[in-house]
Amino acid sequence: GAGVALAVVGPLARSAAELELALDVLAGPDVEEARGYQLALRPARHARLADYRVLVLDHHPLAGVDDEVKAGLNGLAGCLQRLGAEVIRSSSRLPDLAGAHGVYTGLLMAAMSRGQPGAQPISSHEWMTLLDAQAGIRRQWADLFEEVDVVLAPVHGTAAFPHDDEPDPSKRILTLNGEPTPYFAQVAWAGVATLGNLPATAIPAGRTKAGLPFGAQVIGPYLEDRTTLGFAALAEREFGGFERPPGF
Repeated sequence: GAGVALAVVGPLARSAAELELALDVLAGPDVEEARGYQLALRPARHARLADYRVLVLDHHPLAGVDDEVKAGLNGLAGCLQRLGAEVIRSSSRLPDLAGAHGVYTGLLMAAMSRGQPGAQPISSHEWMTLLDAQAGIRRQWADLFEEVDVVLAPVHGTAAFPHDDEPDPSKRILTLNGEPTPYFAQVAWAGVATLGNLPATAIPAGRTKAGLPFGAQVIGPYLEDRTTLGFAALAEREFGGFERPPGF
């Protein structure tokens, strides 16, 4: 919600219908706010995939994307276009992703380092400056969502990867397109929606040649969770949804 700088609270499920059910149970004001507030989420913007305006975001200035993941995302975009959806590849209204990531990591590290040995706290004025920047970025997102209905982006630049328990996080490496990259650079993809307080619904987007599944995130306007869920339900019906992994 608007009162929390960075909040990620959401269920995991095997279908969009189950996510809708979970949202109905979980969503609403906290007990204190419920004295004077009610949640009335708008319905999904459209009932057909053909009516959606979709911005495809397959690159980030600070986080790479594996070629197989990019191909899956763009394959999904192509299917949407063939169904009649309006698919665009760029918009002048999109916030500066590199600048936004700086704000995101500033807020994130201040929160995550709290109470940690050797932490370097920022001042209250620095925190407020970050919140001001976040508010401006949120307004930019609202402006973008006048032009498009959802943004389609990678959940993560790779499929599942081997766990790295290197004690020094700065030394952890992730292989992307055969090249070593910083392990934590990929948090940029999570930060796209998180900084803007935007709903995001992860949907299946394909499998790698090795058989590992990967997803796309459907990002929508603030408080329009039913639009990302509605889009996910339509995509599930058209392209298929959860598939039980072999051996499970």
